[in-house]
This record gives sequence, C-alpha cells and structure tokens, in this order.
Amino acid sequence: MEKPEILILDEPLNALDADGVERVREILKDFKEHGATVILACHDREELELLSDVIIKIESGEIPA
Repeated sequence: MEKPEILILDEPLNALDADGVERVREILKDFKEHGATVILACHDREELELLSDVIIKIESGEIPA
C-alpha cells in the first residue's frame, strides 16, 4: 500500500471535517500526479468535478448509454 498503481475508494470524504476533506483531496491529487489511477465512488457531484478527469454515472447498477 505504499505506492499503489490503483486506488479504489468509496465515499472517502463522508463525515470528515473541513481539514480532513482538504487533506484527502491533497492525497488524491498527489496519487494522480504520480501516475496512479484513482477510482472514486461519491454522491457529491461538485466534489467529483473537483477531483475527477472522467465521471461515469451508474444508475440501477448499470452505466447508462
């Protein structure tokens, strides 16, 4: 886990205070800058837009066409 090539997270910002949210954002951006792929599940569209290059929406367990 020191330097994974792929990081998969489910709601990593849920229930964090403002400092925690900022720290996680920094960590995720560092992973990205070092060439890692980050897959992030999140219900907050604004947060996804801040952190993501690509957003894929899943509805009822499927990716809509």
